[in-house]
Amino acid sequence: MSAAPRSRLVNPLLGTYFGIFASVLAAVVLLLMLLEQLGVEDATLRTSMIGGFLALYCAIGIAAYTRLPAEYFASGRRVPAFFGGLNLALAALGGTGLAALSGALFLIGFDALCIGVGIVGGFVCMTVLLMPYLRKFGAYSIPAYLGQRYESPILRIVSAALLSVPTLLLLMAELKMAAATAVWLTQLSEGLVMAMLVGTLALIVTPGGMRSLTWSGAAAAIAAIAALIVPVVIVAVLTTNLPLPQLSYGPVLRALIRTETLQEIPAPIATGLTFELPRDGLAAIARRFATPFSSIGPTAFVLAGFAVMLGIAGSPTLLSRAGTTPGVYEARKSMGWAALVIGVVLLTMSGI
Repeated sequence: MSAAPRSRLVNPLLGTYFGIFASVLAAVVLLLMLLEQLGVEDATLRTSMIGGFLALYCAIGIAAYTRLPAEYFASGRRVPAFFGGLNLALAALGGTGLAALSGALFLIGFDALCIGVGIVGGFVCMTVLLMPYLRKFGAYSIPAYLGQRYESPILRIVSAALLSVPTLLLLMAELKMAAATAVWLTQLSEGLVMAMLVGTLALIVTPGGMRSLTWSGAAAAIAAIAALIVPVVIVAVLTTNLPLPQLSYGPVLRALIRTETLQEIPAPIATGLTFELPRDGLAAIARRFATPFSSIGPTAFVLAGFAVMLGIAGSPTLLSRAGTTPGVYEARKSMGWAALVIGVVLLTMSGI
């Protein structure tokens, strides 16, 4: 009997489902814009926007309910390459990366590229060295791979304990960034906001495990990319008459360099291992955008990029998504889509 084609493993209605989600998302935004014109208070609009988006993500997570082991731990191994790439790109950046990296690019310019270069390099290393082979082996996670490869339950437990430390630190950073943003928008107490975020996370992950996380993550990636690109495109049209901000760097940079020269913004040169990133809160622009190595020294730039690259390539939260694709070929394709999405996001961030 001939094997069933791979295309049958993938739900053909996924595009329709996410098209409906994008339409609902746009409808919510337009409705809130209409309510704003009718005089509804800003605090109510902000709370409604955050609550509406969280409700949509929770609904997707609950709708993906399953108790089958293959579905719960690997999303049935039938996630298309494109949606797998969306999940990988958003998981690599996260809310912290979207907020912090755009701010770092705005304040220190060229020097913040060490983070973007490291992220792209990490995806390249993961694609070439790790992701396809992990998918070929078929393990659900890194601890499962190590335990099966070396036939050692103790190694599996120890590796899971060790990998849980950076994973929990990343989770804490994401929750702190999300809570700070929600408190700033809604003026609610930090404790209440944190409880709401933890409850939302539980509703997203618990019903279907990796299946719920995959599809809610894809929806969140679509919303995040739209929230990043749409305002930048509008500003680009108003500023340069070009709808693609990635193609308007030339005239914008020339005007920016002239303005920096007229305002006599200093252009210091950092030495060696100097590594100064912007802190939280508002800060004055004290360095020129296009001048390299003004906040981060050349050696520190290389080391920081290398550290980010290793962190992305070995991230357990990213490598565990290798098992969600139908096969090795789709795992490589998902990494290609992830690199494309990351590239577009980074080019758009530098245009902010």
